Amino acid sequence: MLRRGLMLRVALIFGGESDEHEVSVASALSILDNHNPDEVELRLFAVSKDGSWLTHKESVSQLNSIRISGWGDVTGIKGDRILNYKSVLQELGDCDVAFPVIHGRGGEDGRLQGFLDSIHMPYVGSGVTASASAMDKELMRALFAANNIRQPSYRVVRKHDFINDPQITLSAVSEELQFPLFTKPANGGSSIGVSKVGSKTELSEAAILAFKYDEKILIEEAIAAREIECGVLEGITLQSTCTGEIISSSDFYDYEHKYKDSGTRLIVPADVSEDISIEIQTLAMKIFRLLGARSYARVDFLLTETNDIYCLEINTSPGFTTSSMFPILCENSGVAFKQLITRLAISGEQTSQDVRPHD
Repeated sequence: MLRRGLMLRVALIFGGESDEHEVSVASALSILDNHNPDEVELRLFAVSKDGSWLTHKESVSQLNSIRISGWGDVTGIKGDRILNYKSVLQELGDCDVAFPVIHGRGGEDGRLQGFLDSIHMPYVGSGVTASASAMDKELMRALFAANNIRQPSYRVVRKHDFINDPQITLSAVSEELQFPLFTKPANGGSSIGVSKVGSKTELSEAAILAFKYDEKILIEEAIAAREIECGVLEGITLQSTCTGEIISSSDFYDYEHKYKDSGTRLIVPADVSEDISIEIQTLAMKIFRLLGARSYARVDFLLTETNDIYCLEINTSPGFTTSSMFPILCENSGVAFKQLITRLAISGEQTSQDVRPHD
């Protein structure tokens, strides 16, 4: 039931300063078009690429101009810190719960969650520690290793080591790992800055690209396997969705193929045996609990021909675009998009208050 039988006023926070800004805007448009207005009153708060926070009225205006193409970025109007936006802070204070859909740095790395905690604003999604740990692939992979969760072999390379001696740094990686390899920014998403390389000669250029987005990068072995994903929803009990498979039209599922390629296919539910599906679902919920995640998440796996399961990552702020896997997994597990948004909003309000320190 909704609180006191009234609809929840939800602050939908989107945009942000990261390279995933446009993805976040697309998620906001999708939520705006698919929520249940009889249960949820959305108040929009756009954050421009320069960090400007917009009021609800300004945010609606920006989204309406972007809606024609369905893809674009928010333009800053004020160009100042949120602490100087009295109208934004007042409007936030009038909401029951925040729903952050800012992807990448500043949105799903614990910083936004920490701000919302500091102003005692309930919110949908994981808290500071879980968000930061999931965003940082080095921390996340260490958590997997400590709990014997199978994952691709990897090494972390720091920018200062690479700059000081790129040849020695990458030679050590080449000796320890088997090609082909993936290079990725340690803190990032939507496959931005990710490359697949087949030889040592390609590795340096791929590392330079990844270092444009972070001070450390993850280099991991590329395993020949199917890409399987599973959602997790937290309510009275923890619930996993069905599994889904991504079949990309390219060598790997990069940014262009995630959001701009009509040739990529999402197979939901995934064509796997019941035993494998249950094993993946159970592992997804285990990882959710190990991380201390809240509300919802998506966990990504690799499944080999011999049915070996490798975990790649947990995403505590998966996309809500029309092509995003998470809402599709929920839909195919009996939780329609309208129902999902209401459910997450209620969960966010209740869970945040449950974990907030008492006076």
